Amino acid sequence: MKDFAKWENTRNGTILALITTLLYIPSAIYFFKYSKPHSIIHLEQSNISTDKFLIGYIFIIFVVILISSIFGFAWAKKYGAKGFGSLYDIFYGLKYILIGGVFSGIVYYLLYTKRLYNIAPDTFPDKVSPVVIIIISNSIFEEVLFRFGIFSWWLRVIPKKFPPNQGLNMALITSVISCTIISINQIYFSQGKIISEMLINLIIANLIFNLIQHIIYIKYGLVSSILSHIISYLRILLLF
Repeated sequence: MKDFAKWENTRNGTILALITTLLYIPSAIYFFKYSKPHSIIHLEQSNISTDKFLIGYIFIIFVVILISSIFGFAWAKKYGAKGFGSLYDIFYGLKYILIGGVFSGIVYYLLYTKRLYNIAPDTFPDKVSPVVIIIISNSIFEEVLFRFGIFSWWLRVIPKKFPPNQGLNMALITSVISCTIISINQIYFSQGKIISEMLINLIIANLIFNLIQHIIYIKYGLVSSILSHIISYLRILLLF
């Protein structure tokens, strides 16, 4: 835990967490104010302030992202991943970033996004501008949480079973974990409108997507995985 407590890692983690949280706020406001998941509907029916709930939610997001950010700065490079990454890493891995992002985006669109839109169109924004904001903010948020945070933590806690040179094995394991969390989150925000066969599609799409993202993160770093995530997320624009 010495690396976690280092001032440099705490400082860098705090800066990244603040930036990530600020960028995520527009996306959170959209989902809570307009998409309205089940919990918010129940809050409104109980006459509980959604604004206070939203403030509390954003604070929790900041704390979670802060911990994830420090995890990444403390352990990513030390245990075999590329770490935060750089513009050089993007240039070096640009071909794989583009291919990975486009491929996972197409798979996700065909298996899940288009079908969900047909079933529950109200869960999607109806204008391009909020879509762009959501794509960028969600991509950064999810990559900092799942790759920089959770994946770096996994690299640290089980290095004996999966040493750094076996990153693909780690990518497979953590893809299942990320897939589970994201699938639950998707069900929550879609207000329970996903039928059983759609859930299977969601799981398959998430497994493929997260495996690709983990591999890109290992080889080229967080900045590259964010770019790949944004490219994959552009599938939403196909709905317009």
